[in-house]
Amino acid sequence: MTIASGFNARRAFIAEVTGNTTPATPAFQIMRAVTGNFDPRKTTKESQEIYTDRNVRSVYQVAQDMEGNFNMEFSNSSFDYFIQNCLQSTWTANVISDSNVPITYSHEDTLDNGGGALSYLRYTGCQVDSLSLSVKAANEITMSMVAKARGVTTGTAIISGATYVASNTNPIEVATNVGSLAVLGLSPVPRLQGIDFTISNSLRTRHIVGDLYSQDFGADMVKVSGKFMAYYDSVAFLQAAIAHQAGALTFQIGTTVGQRYTISMPSVRLLDPNINLGGRTSDIMQEISFQAEGSAATPCITITRAV
Repeated sequence: MTIASGFNARRAFIAEVTGNTTPATPAFQIMRAVTGNFDPRKTTKESQEIYTDRNVRSVYQVAQDMEGNFNMEFSNSSFDYFIQNCLQSTWTANVISDSNVPITYSHEDTLDNGGGALSYLRYTGCQVDSLSLSVKAANEITMSMVAKARGVTTGTAIISGATYVASNTNPIEVATNVGSLAVLGLSPVPRLQGIDFTISNSLRTRHIVGDLYSQDFGADMVKVSGKFMAYYDSVAFLQAAIAHQAGALTFQIGTTVGQRYTISMPSVRLLDPNINLGGRTSDIMQEISFQAEGSAATPCITITRAV
């Protein structure tokens, strides 16, 4: 067999109807990604029995969990399912906000060993633990995702009746395609070198006696937090952070009408400011962290697609 190459690896997913169960004759959606995969994480214990020959007699497995880290370049319509999964919500009329209805998906990696020899790594009961968006000047817009899975199997044959839907070829969005930026109503709007934020569920495993794998995942309150990287051109932004002010953050990604996203956080609380005076050849920069606040009536974050 040939050693498998990364460029030949296929990542694909499908929403589950029954949790932790891949649908029959699945129509997998091929995933756009730069890097990323799930890894089994075994919890092992070492026997504490004492022997005069000093040899450990047993290392036993008590639990097995799966976690994946994925890196993507943001493009229109490519990651809507993962946004939905992370927010534990549903797109309604192209609008979605954070909610409390967990959904799961199955993930499959296909590895090509050449000569028609394929191997499959399959993960079930997957949920997105956190999803991050990073916008930096003079760069592409990137996303990263951490996901957890409940089960894993391997195989050398396709699932009976499985098909694979090709990923879209929509162009990768770049920072110059960000517009309609509003930050706490500040005028003029701070000149940002970058903005990052993460939606986090803080998923936890739920192990029971008699099962190697987690039954499902518990979640914490949804936490939407991030930071602004801004040029220092007035005291207004710094003063707002020192005063612990809160206000709306909104911006759009995309330039083509009908293919843009609007990201809205009605109340972001400014947290710690960090001023970097730099040196002779540096600009003075300010980095200000924030966390979104919300309620059932006004969720922490709302995303509108197809704008």
